[in-house]
Amino acid sequence: TSSGSIKSIQSGQTPKTTTAIVLNETHISYTADKFLRHSFGKLNFKKELMANKLPEKTHDNLNYWKEFYSHGEPPTRPSSFAQFVNSKIENKDATIIDVGCGNGRDTQFFEENGLKAIGIDLVQSENFLGTSFQAANATEQIPNGDIIYCRFFIHALTEAEFDSFLQCIKSQRRPMVLFIETRSTNGISSKEKCETYFKSGIGTEHFRMLYSLPYLFKKLSQYFEITFMEESNNFSPFRGENPYLIRMICHG
Repeated sequence: TSSGSIKSIQSGQTPKTTTAIVLNETHISYTADKFLRHSFGKLNFKKELMANKLPEKTHDNLNYWKEFYSHGEPPTRPSSFAQFVNSKIENKDATIIDVGCGNGRDTQFFEENGLKAIGIDLVQSENFLGTSFQAANATEQIPNGDIIYCRFFIHALTEAEFDSFLQCIKSQRRPMVLFIETRSTNGISSKEKCETYFKSGIGTEHFRMLYSLPYLFKKLSQYFEITFMEESNNFSPFRGENPYLIRMICHG
């Protein structure tokens, strides 16, 4: 299997065939049992131990992101994930909800490619680039859409908030596709999930909830048919960093 190829699995069940996972730009094959038990990557104990030193209410990232988008230098070009997602969308009449849209660079990109795109976030960035925005807490309410787009949103939530978000999506009771890109535990922790609080190339220390690919697969397959999943440290290079990310396409 070549790098970047699609891995397909059936909904709500352990993959019955060998599944290829991108790891260090080399494909390593895992049987279904190994896939669900394996923990990826080398440990970074300094980052993992930061989970024991989290300041109170670190999951409240609102002030951090308001400061970042007001005074930082957020990217304005579309993300590589937005380009990936756009290549998968056949129905250009679809409505896409950009959850945790930030400055709306991906919202704008989807609009420019003919989609009806709505950016949602807790507050609107002063330099929002798209044309349609709704202030909303996606763990409580979310506009109806054919496509739910979540880039770097899932790892900004506690797991309880993530569960609320999934319930919010499923409560719409309509066919939809969920696209996810989120940071992985790979290279950070040997655990299946891990709270972290460390500095990266996009700003100061702030909360992230990281998941392993097997754990995220098990969690999401309770709600969706997962048709694509891949983990790589070559999805989103930024300012000298190249973290391991997980991409998933889920149909519900």
